[in-house]
Amino acid sequence: MIADLNPRSTFDAYVVGRENGLAAAASRAVAESPGAAYNPLCITGGPGLGKTHLLMSIAHAIESADNRFSVEYFTPDGLSEAYHAAVSAGQGDAFRNRLAETDVLLIDDFHALTHQSDMQAELLRVTAELHAAGKQIVVVAHSAPTELDGVEPAFLELIADGLVVNVGPPEYETRYTILKNRSDERGSQFDEGVLEAVASYDIQDVRELIGVLNRLVALQAVSEMPLTAGAARAMYEGEVSTAEAGAVAHPAVDEFEDFLSDVSSTVKRHVDVWESRINEVAKRWADKGFCTDRLASVMAPDTSKSVDEFIADFEREVLELESLRESVAEVDASLADEPAFFDPDRLAEARDIAGKVASRRPALPGPSKGWKFQNFIGSWANAVAVEAAKGAAQYPGYEHNPLVFVGSTGVGKTHILNAVGNAISEGVSGTVVCLSAPDLGEHLRQADSAGTLEELRSEIVGAAALLVDDLHLAASDEWLQREIAALFAIVKESKKQIVCTMSAHPDNVSGLDESIAALLSSGHVGTLASPDRELRRGIVTGLLKERLGDAEIELADYLADRPADSVREVTGVVGRVLEAAESRGIQPSAALAREVVEGKEAEPGRPTPGVRTSGVMVTPATSVRSAEKMIWVWPNPSERLIEELS
Repeated sequence: MIADLNPRSTFDAYVVGRENGLAAAASRAVAESPGAAYNPLCITGGPGLGKTHLLMSIAHAIESADNRFSVEYFTPDGLSEAYHAAVSAGQGDAFRNRLAETDVLLIDDFHALTHQSDMQAELLRVTAELHAAGKQIVVVAHSAPTELDGVEPAFLELIADGLVVNVGPPEYETRYTILKNRSDERGSQFDEGVLEAVASYDIQDVRELIGVLNRLVALQAVSEMPLTAGAARAMYEGEVSTAEAGAVAHPAVDEFEDFLSDVSSTVKRHVDVWESRINEVAKRWADKGFCTDRLASVMAPDTSKSVDEFIADFEREVLELESLRESVAEVDASLADEPAFFDPDRLAEARDIAGKVASRRPALPGPSKGWKFQNFIGSWANAVAVEAAKGAAQYPGYEHNPLVFVGSTGVGKTHILNAVGNAISEGVSGTVVCLSAPDLGEHLRQADSAGTLEELRSEIVGAAALLVDDLHLAASDEWLQREIAALFAIVKESKKQIVCTMSAHPDNVSGLDESIAALLSSGHVGTLASPDRELRRGIVTGLLKERLGDAEIELADYLADRPADSVREVTGVVGRVLEAAESRGIQPSAALAREVVEGKEAEPGRPTPGVRTSGVMVTPATSVRSAEKMIWVWPNPSERLIEELS
């Protein structure tokens, strides 16, 4: 997304004053140390005050200083369009993974996402993962998030964990510096007092300030004499017209010939400027393959529009064509080269093509083929849930229906959900629908807009199983919950399998429809706890064998002994150790792992953890500690026997 940034929006071009000093300093700190300084950083302020400039400056600074960091910049429309396009193409998870893997996420004009619960839910999901991983988040809004209506409470809590800074309207010194810098960049020189006169007005929008400067430059270009401060004031206050302001700058000439000469030269300068602009615009879009014949008529005598209006209308339609072409290409690449998408005079035809393509309902996704029971590592922490999952997969619709997996982020809920789906697909005829709650909502809404909602409902309830990931994200969407409740009721009545994942027990999810909670609670709710040592040992051993061909016992034991809240955290620690070993050109070891994880070298001779045997823990020093309990696992987990040892 760096290509979408304005190349002029850098820290060097940003004018710092008292009203924006704190925001500028915080932004520089974030750019210098992403994820370490202020995270998240929220920049607030009214329109036209430079918030977006700071946001883009952060991206440019990070990109130029260290290209190892990946940066994603989104406007609300850009984020929404990219997400909806990905969902429509069945690539919703791929888009989420792309965001979750970025190092720096920049969101412009966040206030435009208020009351868009689906987009906020997706954004919250991604930002929570990024924040937990120490990745940088920067958000821009016209007001502090706490002052915005329709913002998810969880997002407010996330922002409160960082820093909120405000950008105020520019003061006199800032206004003057902006005018001086911009006029110098354009090679425009003004007499003393002209820029000062304009800066003395309380212009609270930097964009408006630049607009006034543009008028000054144009006025001086058609004036024989340099502008005066009085002429600049008159122009800004609208007391005189542009022609009259030019007259203030130099004495009137009585001779009729001189008057005609002045008019002729002034018109010629305007025509030259217009022709230059038209040629520049035509060349730019022609180089991109667009038809620019319409621009040839801009100077026709019967045109009712100004040159600026003509160019603005042309470019607006070309940009719409680009957007339509991109949306069509995501669904059907073969239609992206239709001539209508390159001719503004055929915009209506392009809209018609895009509308027909948009009405095509994308196929419902199934379970991810990479997640199966074979590569799911089991332990005491998830044994009951795994047994229930295998039972539902063997007897779909009858054994544990509905089946709900509950747990925090990163404990394997999505993996086991897809594993159930893959097992059902292999054992029965028919399709298995597997998607997240936001994706399900997107499919339903698109079908509703296209008038094909009944067809989609029939397809869903006709599947062999319905699997919904992160169902709790639908809790704030009443319309979606009504649809899901109706679908669940039909699927269960039809003896088809329902499997869901949630962050908490259905009865404890705030805002969840009572009928959905009751239906889910009537089935089996299995909890996936944080990985215990056995699970951590299995994960570590598998990763080490995959990367190294073997798992060094002392290293595996040390990493397995490290407490972790999620499987993702375990894999992250292993990855850091392996990367450190690779960068140093050495073999991974327990000593290196201690240095990476604890920040210090291990003491020599430190004993390694022992190996469990029947009821005792044996250490290298041959000391023995009695275990307090022994547990046997029978074929049915409900028949566990726990025997206390004295």
